[in-house]
Amino acid sequence: EIHRRCRQMAGSTMKMTDEQRMAVRCKEDVMLKACPGSGKTCVIISKLALAIDDVRDTPRAVACITYTNAAVHEIETRLRHHIQPGDDLYFDICTIHSFCLNHIFRPFCYLIKGYKRGFKVLTPDSAEFEQHVNNVFAEYGRPSPSFSDLEDFTQLRLSPDGKPVGHAIEHGGLTPEIATGFWNRIRAAGFIDFANIIYYAFLLLQKRPEILSHI
Repeated sequence: EIHRRCRQMAGSTMKMTDEQRMAVRCKEDVMLKACPGSGKTCVIISKLALAIDDVRDTPRAVACITYTNAAVHEIETRLRHHIQPGDDLYFDICTIHSFCLNHIFRPFCYLIKGYKRGFKVLTPDSAEFEQHVNNVFAEYGRPSPSFSDLEDFTQLRLSPDGKPVGHAIEHGGLTPEIATGFWNRIRAAGFIDFANIIYYAFLLLQKRPEILSHI
């Protein structure tokens, strides 16, 4: 059955290797590494379809978290050829930012100071993003930001203990004070950026175990 399903999903007569069959059947944690074009996506889709079979008609669902929106589109498009009508309730294919936003931060943001009344996501391509960068640069006596400076802000991250990290911090393009000032400014305006979506999702799961049980 696994062999037949994978052939259908791959759109070819590719035979599954022992490692592929093992990955699909495995009920424990597994890491699958292989070169491009070797059938990793086929294995993922086959495993997803079998997992959806297991949770259908239950309150549970399957999460498939990817690195890119392109991967989300490819996996979801191919999976939809092999699931039943109504199965949308039983899976979510998304990036890590989308998963944290929709399943952790959005439903529980009222527990976080500054977001009790809701929020707006600050995307790097928005006019508000550039305006907030301009304002924080002016506050710290820096000249108007260049394109490279704007890129530095998109790469900012927070460590598990809440400290600004990333390439721009490590190489001196931005200081921790500027990064913190930027985040304080956008939070006061009701915005949250991608870095803080991940960070606050982590804090919520760490400090509120009931949220983890809910997810």
